[in-house]
Amino acid sequence: MTNEEILEILQTRLDAINKTIAQSCERSGRTPDQVLVVAVTKTVPARVVKLLHQLGVKHFGESRPQVLIQKAVAAE
Repeated sequence: MTNEEILEILQTRLDAINKTIAQSCERSGRTPDQVLVVAVTKTVPARVVKLLHQLGVKHFGESRPQVLIQKAVAAE
């Protein structure tokens, strides 16, 4: 799969997540900026982490700190 294809899939998923967050916030009287989205990247290759970062995702979670550091360096 090309990076462009992956970006399209990721953007579609992020749009759906943001829509759900907006709807939930509206029901609870909160604003979406009060919600922190954390992308859990366990088993996700560094290439995808880099693409997520390009789409504006800033917070990532990993089960092992050393893997998070490796992916952060690879995503630069």
